[in-house]
Amino acid sequence: MGEEALPNLGVAGREYCVLALLDGGSRPSQRQIGAVLCVNRTTTTATLNELEGRGSSSGYATRRIGAPTRKTLIQTGERLRQSLSLALMECEERHLEGLDATERQALRSILERLTSPR
Repeated sequence: MGEEALPNLGVAGREYCVLALLDGGSRPSQRQIGAVLCVNRTTTTATLNELEGRGSSSGYATRRIGAPTRKTLIQTGERLRQSLSLALMECEERHLEGLDATERQALRSILERLTSPR
């Protein structure tokens, strides 16, 4: 549903998911990010490298070398994540405007169950 809003801001769905994960402040490892996104190590690395190389001269995210290597969202990435979140909420509102609050919550619950790892 929200995929239509993201390209207008120059970001793919997977990139938004990484920004949202990094925004939580938990500083997940690349392995943890890949597990949440259900993607392999190569795809995770490529997505993170893309976020590091885009945005301002310093990118949207940065590496914190350690054991294990951690990723950190930087200020430009936080601003982008906020813009993307707003665009996604507006998109959701347009698509769900015909549903009342109870129906929206039921739909969200069903979608969460369908997309949760088993």
